[in-house]
Amino acid sequence: LNFPPGFDRRRPPSPCSPALPPLRAAHMPEAEERLIALLGYCKEFAKLHGKPDSDPLRLPAAKDEGQLVIHEDTLRRLQDLRDAGDAPFIKIVEPSEHSGDDAVWVRVRRPEGEDRKTPLGQQVCAVYASLFTAHQEAIREGRGAQLTAGVGIVRWKVDAATSIDHPLVLIPAELVLDEDGDFVVRLADAAHASIWPFPGIAKVAPARLQLEACAKDYHLLGGAAAAPTDRTRWEPLLKRAAHCLSPDGSYVDGPPKANAKGGGLAGNAESAPRVFNGFALWTRDEAGERGLAADCDAMAQALRGLRAGDLPAGLARLVGIYDQPAPGALRAPLKEASRGPGPGGPQLSSATAQGTQGGG
Repeated sequence: LNFPPGFDRRRPPSPCSPALPPLRAAHMPEAEERLIALLGYCKEFAKLHGKPDSDPLRLPAAKDEGQLVIHEDTLRRLQDLRDAGDAPFIKIVEPSEHSGDDAVWVRVRRPEGEDRKTPLGQQVCAVYASLFTAHQEAIREGRGAQLTAGVGIVRWKVDAATSIDHPLVLIPAELVLDEDGDFVVRLADAAHASIWPFPGIAKVAPARLQLEACAKDYHLLGGAAAAPTDRTRWEPLLKRAAHCLSPDGSYVDGPPKANAKGGGLAGNAESAPRVFNGFALWTRDEAGERGLAADCDAMAQALRGLRAGDLPAGLARLVGIYDQPAPGALRAPLKEASRGPGPGGPQLSSATAQGTQGGG
């Protein structure tokens, strides 16, 4: 038998099988319209479970509902809380303490007993609870809650309507609950650092090109990312950023101060940019929704660009349009195959017949 390409006689073709012929041109406009509407619905459903859009130039305060934002200044202040063995409940792993391929940056342990009742103990418990919520959300939804480490906090009032409070370098991180019940923040597998794009700030475009070149010269981009706690590694790039962003820019060797309550940064941005050698950890909950929305837009654009007759019939069936294939394209071979051997039907060899029976 001459079966069409891709046809398996032991398994009927799926609606999206390449064995199905293209949709006839007469049915294409309606099918495209329905498919584009379906993609629009998918995009809207993703937004229903998302959070309101935040300012892309500023990290939200930790007190904002559903947000996890922890600044280095807060973590270092909470390191003062120690147990009876003088071990801190929050541990920032310094570069000198790394061993081998260990990429752990921060470790958070939950206080117990009397330690929980102190003011610092309650703040450490709040940090632990926020990490727990982010971890559970990631497991439950299988998306979002992407933990990110940002290095080099840029504080800059660009103009009367635009202020920046955001890290310069972004590093994908992984949040792990270990066997002892501690939360560990570490470098995500196969992750690379990237320069923040300063969205909507056109005047920064030339500086960004210089910063990417500088980061590559110091081997901060492209390979395994340096730890956000390694100030010595990041210092040359952050100093360069202060000089490239503005003639009045300045470099600060240390993290910006954070509010004890609310978790946001203390003070306001100034007209001259300041680049702080510190880091912050936060969740980008909108990442999953943005990715899905971008995919829907790209697929809708591809549908609009199809030529007449190029839309597969299987896609049209997803939106309720069941086109009839051209005579002889697929149904004739299927009909012949279903008749089996016999008078007037196709004769199968003994080996083929046995293979058909064996395949069920």
